[in-house]
Amino acid sequence: MSKIRIRSFRTSYTEKNSTQ
Repeated sequence: MSKIRIRSFRTSYTEKNSTQ
């Protein structure tokens, strides 16, 4: 399913936001 894909995308986005 795309659930894993969405989770991976969300994690990457959160990490980038946290870095900023």
